[in-house]
Amino acid sequence: MNNKAPQYQANTWTVPAGGRLEVARQAEFLICLEATAPFKIAFDNGTETNFEQGLTFTVKNQFNRIRIYNPHAQDISVRLGFGRGDVTDARLVVSGSVEVETTAPSVIDTIDVFTVGAGASALVDGADLRRQELAVRNLSDTDDVWLRGDAMTTAGGLLLKASEGALLTASAAVYAYNPNGAGVDLSALSIRKEV
Repeated sequence: MNNKAPQYQANTWTVPAGGRLEVARQAEFLICLEATAPFKIAFDNGTETNFEQGLTFTVKNQFNRIRIYNPHAQDISVRLGFGRGDVTDARLVVSGSVEVETTAPSVIDTIDVFTVGAGASALVDGADLRRQELAVRNLSDTDDVWLRGDAMTTAGGLLLKASEGALLTASAAVYAYNPNGAGVDLSALSIRKEV
């Protein structure tokens, strides 16, 4: 049983191109908080293994030192957190850009039920750069239709089977082609941003 008090410490090192850095540190876990490139790491007298930002290594007892190897032709920077005990890091570490949207779409346009004639093509919804999603439902119990990006009357695109629906995330015009011998009813909703 380990009665040691929880401990945590983070440090940043620069490891030269092709170089190795040895760090004496007693810990039960190691987390890579930041790294400018993947690297290799060895614990105590163990063999080197691949390591990178976001990975954590945990042992039952403890390790006493680590060896960081930079296999790259340029220097790298690594920030490592060493700890003992039940220490949990709930911070989010993200590299690169993250796209977020803070508001929900504010307009839902109902497209009335419409019929696509036998062997014909019909516009479901025209091009709209504000549109985020287009929900289309095939109201027929037996006949399939094709969702397409043009008004052609040939099979191809996305097959929308009888009684099924599709959610499209496109701002381009969407057409439906009905290859059947009778008209097919469709319904749709357009979800778009308010300008």
